[in-house]
Amino acid sequence: MSTPYGAVVRTGEVTVGEVVGVWGVGGIGTHIVQLARLVGAVPILAFDINPVVRERALELGADYAFDSRDPDLKQKVAEATGGKMLDVAFDSAGLAVTFSQALDCLAVGGRLILVGLSDQEAVLGTTTAFGLSKKQVKGHLGYKNVDIETLAELLSRGRLDVSRSISEIVSLEDVLVGIEKLDKHEGDPIRILVRP
Repeated sequence: MSTPYGAVVRTGEVTVGEVVGVWGVGGIGTHIVQLARLVGAVPILAFDINPVVRERALELGADYAFDSRDPDLKQKVAEATGGKMLDVAFDSAGLAVTFSQALDCLAVGGRLILVGLSDQEAVLGTTTAFGLSKKQVKGHLGYKNVDIETLAELLSRGRLDVSRSISEIVSLEDVLVGIEKLDKHEGDPIRILVRP
């Protein structure tokens, strides 16, 4: 299991004043937006295909929220960042298209942190173009026990709100109903917890 804390803070991937983009603002992406704001990223751009999810990203601290299917997406990122583009991009979806978009929206020397996973193949482009761009791509998976301790501390002090990423709590007997809601995207779920 990957934690947003480990991806954003422990790895030192975001520093004060850096421009951050988050692709896929579901369970992990929701927390990445909040943590990026907590460590002082500015502006924070969120990308998702769902308008409800984009609105939620704005409520949670993103400065901009864009439809990732927009054909003018790169131009909109340039406008939102004053031409700077992204210092750090987090791909919470882990799809080939989100990986490519995030990589394309990075500034020279920018970093792409791959948090979401799928069986889709990522493409970096030519080695010449990638080398000249000085971009970095890092995979992130897992957590350390200290991450859980820090997250608990942030929660207990009201610095991080995970309640917005819990759509519903179901009983163990209704776990199949919860899985079906997630599978069918019924009610725009983020996470459905199971109460044993």
